Amino acid sequence: MEDLPINLENEGHGLSIPTADAVRYPILHYSGPKDLDLPQDGTMTVKYHLKRETSEVDRETGKHHYDCDLEILSIEKLKSEEAVAPAKSGSEAADALDKLMAEHSDNDDEKGEY
Repeated sequence: MEDLPINLENEGHGLSIPTADAVRYPILHYSGPKDLDLPQDGTMTVKYHLKRETSEVDRETGKHHYDCDLEILSIEKLKSEEAVAPAKSGSEAADALDKLMAEHSDNDDEKGEY
């Protein structure tokens, strides 16, 4: 067994025409009565049962190919990986606030002149 995490990246296996984004990943399809309400990106721990597996080596190329079907029994843990904007340093934030305050006070001064 490989060390975890296992990267399931699959470089274009089964594609007839190579493309710039030829890296593919397996897809887990769910269809059922419950709305899973999953975040766009995240980390998931699932409980599964291995239903079927095959392993073969192409005689001509020597390339190994593994195929399996997993029955997903339950989602045990779910963690969102939503993007967070990088924090600015204190001086950058202070400078931005000073600039906004100056712009706001300039607009107030212009209103008083009319």
